[in-house]
Amino acid sequence: MRWKRSVDPGVVLVTLYLALVLLFLLLGGAGAAGAAVDPGAVRPETVRRGALLVAGDGPESFSPVPMLEMDVDITVTGIVARTRVRQRFRNDSSIWFEALYVFPLPEESSVDHMRLRVGDRIITGRIREKEAARRIYEAARQDGKRASLLARQRPNIFSVAVANVGPGETVTVEIEYQQVVARQGKSFSLRFPMVVGPRYMPAGPETGGPGPSDAAFPAVGVTGLIQPPVVAPGGAVVNPVRLHVSLAPGFGVGRVESLYHGITTERKNGLIDIRFNGRVAADRDFVLEWEPEQGRVPGASLFAEHRGGETFLLLMLTPPATPLREPLARETIFVLDNSGSMAGSSIRQARAALRYGVAMMRPRDRFNIITFESVTRSLFASSRPGTRKNLLAADRFIDTIRARGGTEIRPALALALDGRSDHARLRQVVLLTDACVGNDDELLSLVASRLGDTRLFTVSIGSAPNTSFMARAATMGRGAHTFIGKPDEVRERMSGLFAMLGQPAVTHLRLSGDAMAETLPAPLPDLYHGQVLTALVRMRGEAGRLRLSGLLPDRTPWQVDLDSSRFGDRPGIAVLWARKKMNSLMEGLVSGADPDQVRRAVVRLALANHLVSRYTSLVAVEEQPARPVDRTLRTHRQQVNLPAGWQYGMVFAGSAATATAWPLLLSTGFLLLAVAALAAFLRRRPE
Repeated sequence: MRWKRSVDPGVVLVTLYLALVLLFLLLGGAGAAGAAVDPGAVRPETVRRGALLVAGDGPESFSPVPMLEMDVDITVTGIVARTRVRQRFRNDSSIWFEALYVFPLPEESSVDHMRLRVGDRIITGRIREKEAARRIYEAARQDGKRASLLARQRPNIFSVAVANVGPGETVTVEIEYQQVVARQGKSFSLRFPMVVGPRYMPAGPETGGPGPSDAAFPAVGVTGLIQPPVVAPGGAVVNPVRLHVSLAPGFGVGRVESLYHGITTERKNGLIDIRFNGRVAADRDFVLEWEPEQGRVPGASLFAEHRGGETFLLLMLTPPATPLREPLARETIFVLDNSGSMAGSSIRQARAALRYGVAMMRPRDRFNIITFESVTRSLFASSRPGTRKNLLAADRFIDTIRARGGTEIRPALALALDGRSDHARLRQVVLLTDACVGNDDELLSLVASRLGDTRLFTVSIGSAPNTSFMARAATMGRGAHTFIGKPDEVRERMSGLFAMLGQPAVTHLRLSGDAMAETLPAPLPDLYHGQVLTALVRMRGEAGRLRLSGLLPDRTPWQVDLDSSRFGDRPGIAVLWARKKMNSLMEGLVSGADPDQVRRAVVRLALANHLVSRYTSLVAVEEQPARPVDRTLRTHRQQVNLPAGWQYGMVFAGSAATATAWPLLLSTGFLLLAVAALAAFLRRRPE
């Protein structure tokens, strides 16, 4: 008996598979990998940290100029922080350049000043409508005049264009903004973002053409994958930062701590000076926390500013000391991000946080776990009681979670938010993610349309999460935002979150007063134990009385009266109110508000308060031309740091960042190999 010889289909299939892999490497994979590290491919709206980008040869080509250093000075007075950021750059070449500086700021920052220093000359920016500011800048650029243009790209992303910087000149860009410090229980905190990780952009309206979100945030539109050029493994760390904080909170301070950076502190005459230990790499956010001395925790803080016949108030109020009781029965849906950007320390923190949260479930509670990357998985088809059997199943499920794939939040969030308003239990969704995506407004629209009576609580994971989206989602979801930046914070942060989740202190909050005109946020969220209510109020006239009322957990009415006339004038509160109002108007676009009406209202507020907004910019022009008309602009390049704890290979070689076909290729390969083996066996038949 002999075997029939013919062309083996298995060999053909394997050959086709290998050819497919080779074609991907040559055309797709290599191009994707190159985009990850090639600064020449950078577009202005894709950069998510400080870098000076120079206009290149292509229509949308920009490359960075080396940054010498960044100096940050923050002054905290009471609960208001004023920040000045100085970025120094030097042009060591013999050419003239036009540059674009793109940088992150806190999402609630009120940016109101910009200065450009070239040698001994200072150019101060003035607020204009965005299109008018652009025309002024373009005319100065063409005439060879030094000019700068500061524009908002996203709620926490801004850009400065700088025209006609000469050879050998040192350029300093100064940005000033103010914000309210955060408060949780007895702790106060301040965040300064120094890096934002590469963003994943899901396929859909925002990448394929104009979509419903483009009207709100057109700078995001049609960007595909959003990522800055990043230093490859083994490369030198770039962009050192010096930081100084002058802390004057108005009360005696006990604990003061930098969560992620080494600092030195000096206390003198009621002030605390805080500094970095030298210069540090810009690869993670700076977070400072402080607490009052024992027994000095303020129950309520009210700050007022009188301007233009109106009074603007900033209110911070702790919940009433109601007796703690057995937590309410609840349904908790955990939504966990296990995409490629979460690889490394982030996924370990997320798994630990998830385990802690699941362990808090009691038999009368119900829960479920949803995970997402390129695909969405759920532990159960629907939520189950917190019995020992179900908790053990959850523990085994958590063991299988690995970081991979793209950050497809939308399907998971849609599954968790069912849109109902008739749940028998207190229903809460806990979202754990770094949220490094580019379709923020699309996701916010989903939250607005499907929230129902659910409360959305967000937990930011990692060294550089998208806290802008996470904070806005929690506010829209009538919940709270928590941040976990390192593994040893998991127990403390999650225990605080779950103690809060089961203990609403006051619900149905309402602020009223004869002279009150408007309160933000509106409506006021529920107030939980461990939280602090922060609200901005606009009142008619110079002063007035306010009443904050609500219902305690047993439905007993609760109220507190406040008299704004007892508080002195504090400059800056009106600007904070204007920023909050503009943010509120912009969020209305997500829910279908008229774009023209929103634009007019935002422009009116921005011009009156000298603020950068989605529709206004700061522009500065020097009177005399500087660049000879026969000199041209050239390109230089710079890379940036990968956020601390991120794994370069998972972000840039896998589908998390590049949306490559590697998972598909691998699965296709295994399938083809199996088919080839079967075909070979059937083919080798006796004659």
